[in-house]
Amino acid sequence: MIDFLFAQQPLAELILVNAILAYSQYIALRAGVFSLATAGLASLGAYTAAVLTVRWGVPMPLGLAAAALRPGGRLAFTVERLEEGGAPCRVSPHGRYAHTEGHVRECLAAAGLTVRRLAPDTLRHESGAPVAGLVVVAARP
Repeated sequence: MIDFLFAQQPLAELILVNAILAYSQYIALRAGVFSLATAGLASLGAYTAAVLTVRWGVPMPLGLAAAALRPGGRLAFTVERLEEGGAPCRVSPHGRYAHTEGHVRECLAAAGLTVRRLAPDTLRHESGAPVAGLVVVAARP
């Protein structure tokens, strides 16, 4: 089942991006303003996200967030922690990604973001065991 979900991920991402674009145009129309600037700015963000993803290998969600941030904007997220020394990332048996601290720093740097905070923490408890993770706050310079 998880393989099916991973195979459909690009389609789901496309649907979500287009839904966000449609909703942003809907908000402008509800306000009584017809403007093509929304589509123009969305295309700039999409182009930036595509370049970050294709050329520099930045994960798609991070590329979208980096493209949407204004200078001085901040991005906060958590990821499961993977110990250094092996692969930079892997998919856990429960379907979530785990990343090494170095990999997170490399991806943020490739996306043009600076690390404001990157700290280990317990994200949750799963089956009674703590799940180690990283709390990350990054900013666009």
